[in-house]
Amino acid sequence: MMNDTRPQVVRGYLRELDAALEGVPDPMRRDILDGIAADLAGLDAPAAATRIEQLGDPSAIAAEARTDASDGSTPRPAAVAAASPAASAAVAAASPAASVSAVSPRWYVVVTSLTVAFGGFVVPIAGWVVGIVLMWLSNAWQRWEKWTATLVVVGVPAAVLLIAWLSAVTTRVGAGDTGEVASPIMPFGFSGWHSGILLGMLLPVVVGIWLLWRGLRRG
Repeated sequence: MMNDTRPQVVRGYLRELDAALEGVPDPMRRDILDGIAADLAGLDAPAAATRIEQLGDPSAIAAEARTDASDGSTPRPAAVAAASPAASAAVAAASPAASVSAVSPRWYVVVTSLTVAFGGFVVPIAGWVVGIVLMWLSNAWQRWEKWTATLVVVGVPAAVLLIAWLSAVTTRVGAGDTGEVASPIMPFGFSGWHSGILLGMLLPVVVGIWLLWRGLRRG
């Protein structure tokens, strides 16, 4: 049996929610539990505790789910919606009348990840930008994953300029009377421009593969 590595606060909250949802139709109950478990996945104990406070009391979520299950509609009870809009969204996503999937479809995850990885080869720079925008429009990835991918991919041009500038400066400083290049950073003729080009090609591919892996795990 695999050990549950989730923080205790997450395990306890999900147990309380499971018990509170007793009597809710099984498909809706399963969707609510899975949706909130996915929302809490990957969070450490302090972050999970903050998110759980936002989601609200399990009994309030269960009461709202029962209301939706009884009339087949998606209106939010005012008290619950005011206290816990995040939980209301989770119930709405699980309601039978909800028309939008709680998670982006697998094809969208694949297309977005491949665009991040290889879009820049098809349309330089713009291809990567399109991939990043598609990623931010999806709910297949958590916010920290989106920021990680954005900073790595968008940070590449800055790294290119910085490495090239450092290489040019150190080359001028290290050049001897013979005119030979003697860069203390890259003494073998492997310039900052070469490094920048390699980073610009490799990092988006790595990020795209990582996004694909993370997104399909939740799909």
